[in-house]
Amino acid sequence: MSKRVHGTGDRKIFFVLCIIVITLLSRFFFAETLFYDADTIGVALAAKSYSLADTRPHLPGYFLHVQIIKSLNFFIADLHLVMILLSVFYCTAGAVFVFNFLTKWFNKIDSLLIVLLILANPLVWYQTAAPEVYAFDFLFSALTVTFGTNKKLIYLLPLLFGLAAGVRQTSGVLLFPLYVFLWYDFFKHDKISLPKFFAAHLTGIILFCLWFIPMINSAGGLSAYIKLYQTNSPVPRISLLQHLFQFSSYVVYMIVPLLPILIFYMIRKKSGRMSYHKYPLKLLLLWIIPPMLVFTFFTYHKGYFLLIVLPIFFFAGILLNEKKLTRTFIIFVIALQSLFFIFFPYSENSLESLSTPSIRKQSLSSVWLERTFTSYLMSAQRIRTQEKNLVELAGIVGKINSTNKNRTILLDPTVHLYARALQMMFPGIKFITMDLLNKNHFVEYLGIDISVKDSLSDVFTNSVIITRKEFYEKYLSELSHAVFIGNNYSSVEVEEKNNVDLVETYYKLFLRK
Repeated sequence: MSKRVHGTGDRKIFFVLCIIVITLLSRFFFAETLFYDADTIGVALAAKSYSLADTRPHLPGYFLHVQIIKSLNFFIADLHLVMILLSVFYCTAGAVFVFNFLTKWFNKIDSLLIVLLILANPLVWYQTAAPEVYAFDFLFSALTVTFGTNKKLIYLLPLLFGLAAGVRQTSGVLLFPLYVFLWYDFFKHDKISLPKFFAAHLTGIILFCLWFIPMINSAGGLSAYIKLYQTNSPVPRISLLQHLFQFSSYVVYMIVPLLPILIFYMIRKKSGRMSYHKYPLKLLLLWIIPPMLVFTFFTYHKGYFLLIVLPIFFFAGILLNEKKLTRTFIIFVIALQSLFFIFFPYSENSLESLSTPSIRKQSLSSVWLERTFTSYLMSAQRIRTQEKNLVELAGIVGKINSTNKNRTILLDPTVHLYARALQMMFPGIKFITMDLLNKNHFVEYLGIDISVKDSLSDVFTNSVIITRKEFYEKYLSELSHAVFIGNNYSSVEVEEKNNVDLVETYYKLFLRK
């Protein structure tokens, strides 16, 4: 692989310090202050009591990630702060290694601009300002190519994969084709010592076993661990078309920032061919294509894009290096992304879009557009609004608990995404949500445990229902009476004579089968 090195070591340190300061300030200033995402809370609860059977955390396990959190929690009592610090550390370290990788082909100013282009991307910014594990993908991806393109460091690659898989198993699988290519490229040029190669892989396997064996033993052994995928699979039970529908909403945040760059390039295109041989195109393709195939057809989750965000934006670096773009325009795109993330407003899904397709009034395109900028919005305003919503819901729960400490609280489908956050805030209260795929089933949240039960219709009259205020006014006002009314949410109670009608209303609007 050809490379170009520019500048002095002292100047490089200055750029690295700039990246560290910018990353730390941008992430901490917009960081989440409350737990509200169910998966994140599952990881936090796993630090207290690890149980894959009870989705603490969800599969495939994140064993080392949980152990790191647990160890840091020994020194820092605040679990949320621990997870934010870890996410910011992963992002900051990842940005430094990304910059170091880019300087092999581009000058330092252009490399800095590409790093800022990545950091300002709304999807990247959102995920790395949250107590999520996805920031680790950014670091892991950068470390993989840093080790894998250096003849001295490549022997650390098996060790990296052996440990990284314990933090996030799927990341190692998705980058495995790249891993194979990096070794192949060195073998092709006779740069590999076979004794070191085998010793490195043996060490990597040992490191893998050191966390994998305890993880599967905690589930009851390998067969029990595999069996959990039949009941606790994290892959959503949706069709391929539904999957692609949701996946496309996340793709927007990767494609849209590239569009003005491509348009500017086409308008400003100069004569002369691009010097593609200067760049590691095979590496970039093996880096992008296998994960993208998985994202497209198997899992749509936004966080996985952090594995391939560097090679995606490497293209902008090529255009800068070939004088097909100007630095001013890249700064303009960075500013646009930043403005979007900081200021784009957030609102909750409309009641119509939450309803079943058979009664939904909106067109498919309208639903897609709405969800792209509501459920899947990558914006600081979403973080702040969801925190505000959770505070209001917690206030209502507190009022309910003060009047009757034994009441079960039903979080209906307009607020059910906050169930685990409220469970963590109120471990002594029993919360339930509807299972929208199985009629008459419900999910019970109590303490740190989650369980699926049946006879949902029996608990309506024995519970206080928390719902969105507009849903109560539109559908429930004649079937129930409000107990507490807030700005956005209400708690209601239903009389036994209206129980059948209430259950039918919910089933008609939300049940997916």
